[in-house]
Amino acid sequence: MSTLIIIRKGSFVNFEDCPTPTPIYDAFRFMKGQSPIGVGGPSSRDNFINAQWAFGGEGTGAPVHFHNTAWNALVYGAKKWLVYPPHYKIMSSNQILDFFETDMDYFKKKGIQPLTCIQTAGDVMIIPESWGHGVLNLQESIAVATEAKVNLIIL
Repeated sequence: MSTLIIIRKGSFVNFEDCPTPTPIYDAFRFMKGQSPIGVGGPSSRDNFINAQWAFGGEGTGAPVHFHNTAWNALVYGAKKWLVYPPHYKIMSSNQILDFFETDMDYFKKKGIQPLTCIQTAGDVMIIPESWGHGVLNLQESIAVATEAKVNLIIL
């Protein structure tokens, strides 16, 4: 018996394995000035790309970076988020623990302070477009996330 695996262009995860939940999809539609579609509307993947699963042990995570608006749902564990407004968007190649231990002090001395929060299992973070952010796993963690295909900033 063979299994057909469909991976849509622009995504690293099978469509069926990572659908965007309807409330999150509706929130993104609302941000774009559209009416929520509710259950049974178009595919929740239509507006999203780069679906991903994230698995990591304590002390691992994602370096500080920025991109289109995205959502991140934590399934298991706990994460500490650093979030920087667009006028301070930072792109770092340093591992996030190193950033916490060294680079953050450098930016703080320049008056650049991140917003921080702790995400626990069941929490969903929505990070707006162009906001810098980095994540440090406080515990072994599992998350699912994706980002919008197009910018959502309304001018």
